[in-house]
Amino acid sequence: VIREEIGRRWVAGSDRLPLKLTLRSGNVPGPEGREKLVAIVDYGDRRGIEGGAMEMDILGRRFRVGPDSFFQINAPAAGVLAQDLREELLPGGRLLDLFAGVGFFALILAESFDRVLGFEISPPALMDFRHNRRGAGQVEEKSWDAAGGIEEPIGPGDTVLVDPPRGGLPEKLLFSLCRSRPRFLAYVSCHPAALARDLGILFDSGFGLAGPLRFYDMFPRTAHVEVLALLKHRA
Repeated sequence: VIREEIGRRWVAGSDRLPLKLTLRSGNVPGPEGREKLVAIVDYGDRRGIEGGAMEMDILGRRFRVGPDSFFQINAPAAGVLAQDLREELLPGGRLLDLFAGVGFFALILAESFDRVLGFEISPPALMDFRHNRRGAGQVEEKSWDAAGGIEEPIGPGDTVLVDPPRGGLPEKLLFSLCRSRPRFLAYVSCHPAALARDLGILFDSGFGLAGPLRFYDMFPRTAHVEVLALLKHRA
């Protein structure tokens, strides 16, 4: 019913329906007491958006999330994951948040670090990140393509956090990390098979687990699971 209604509204006088309909909802009530619903309607040759950006509140931190920006799909589970990182990562030094998106991990963890660098390739996500980090003077965002590796020097006082897409870490970035010696390397993955592949290469380069793997039921009633691996270099 929703698909048909939105299809008619976007193509007046036509019975053509969208090829794909994505509905997103924030968890922050608006003036009417209801969360904003964002509809993204894709016809293949054109796209329509209703609702603009949504707002998410995780652990007391507000995030603006535009329709073209990624955000963790399960807010309660994402809060548990972020709180675990708060408790497990040693404070101080720099945090390098790779695949930072709208700044979720960077800003949730910002109070624990002297400086936070968030790396992201998506222009819409960078715009949301810039908006979300207002008032967090130790946080900055950098436009960056993971496929080229990372040129930022990683020192022994740095903590690195990676949350790549389902395909895992690009080859150049993976081998850049293999050559680094951060204080901690935190790997968040939504695809255990890609995580296992990348961990095998990181283990061969001298990294080892700093604790047990943690699993989060981010996608209830599906076979998918979010995984957190905390790594330290054995040297």
